[in-house]
Amino acid sequence: GNNQYFCESCDKKCNAHKGLKFSKFPYLLTLHLKRFDFDYNSLHRIKLNDKVIFPKILDLNNFINLDNNSSEESAEVVETSMKCDDSSTADSALEEETNHVPESHINEVDQEDDEGIDLSSSSGNHQENERSRQQAIPNGPFVYELYSIMIHSGSASGGHYYAYIKDFAKDEWYCFNDQSVTTITQEDIEKTFGGGPPRAYYSGAYSSSTNAYMLMYRQIDKELNCLAMKEDEFPSHIKKVLEEIKESEEHERASRARRDEMVRLTIHTIHPVTGARLNHKIFFHNDNSLAEVMDQAYITFKFEGVIPKEQCRLVSYVSANDHMEVSFEAREYESIREIMASLIHPSNEFFFRN
Repeated sequence: GNNQYFCESCDKKCNAHKGLKFSKFPYLLTLHLKRFDFDYNSLHRIKLNDKVIFPKILDLNNFINLDNNSSEESAEVVETSMKCDDSSTADSALEEETNHVPESHINEVDQEDDEGIDLSSSSGNHQENERSRQQAIPNGPFVYELYSIMIHSGSASGGHYYAYIKDFAKDEWYCFNDQSVTTITQEDIEKTFGGGPPRAYYSGAYSSSTNAYMLMYRQIDKELNCLAMKEDEFPSHIKKVLEEIKESEEHERASRARRDEMVRLTIHTIHPVTGARLNHKIFFHNDNSLAEVMDQAYITFKFEGVIPKEQCRLVSYVSANDHMEVSFEAREYESIREIMASLIHPSNEFFFRN
């Protein structure tokens, strides 16, 4: 059809199988799960929630033809086929590439090694994880351990991204969601596999789901593997940046605490010359005195030179029925908190009388 591939050697269009190959396995392996697609029938972008069970330990040695060469040399020259049909989300299972990956090696793949994930932080499970790692290592050098899961929560039209990351030192998993960091369980991991009742493509454009869309693996290698750097091991310039971040966060916390102590007062008045009704919203700290509110209102309404400040005073006010309730004579130095607590009908409205 029109979608055939033009072969320059044949000088014609031919049926082709489009795919990718690994020419060398990296130390850090990133696997992207195809969660988004475009449906040309409905002309909608869709999100795929197919269940994908990913392993904790990923053994890729069965896909490498080592022969008699060293593992390092083989990793350079052997092209491991990782095909995927661009019209489907299913794996091609290495078909049609027997010249690179022997069929016997494919048949030897233990499906149980590629099923499930066990990430509980219990001590018994930690021992089981270690046994799995030790059993996988003798099979060859290309054994990988899952250490991060990128997650998308939402629909094809938008959503939220966050990550699950493993702490190798504690053998525990954490959820990094914006500024929140919390521990997670095996159940949380399994929820990212996806799956559920099949949906029509059209509903897939709007339905929301939470699932893994990218997996990060690290090759198990005693010489290369290391634990995360601790704070006291940071180089001096990183320590300086960290100190600046901590100071900024502390300043933000203090500012947020001050904002929580702030109160918004609406001050009403009538201009003594024009007779116009005016009002301004002014923020004060709860510990500010009534006299400080008076001074700020006097400045805000620009009454300086218009009327003496000594002739002005504040009273509690209800604008809904234009009613002045309580006068605060001789209470100018009480705090806003004390004034508000004394009102029978607490209100953030005051009238500036002149």
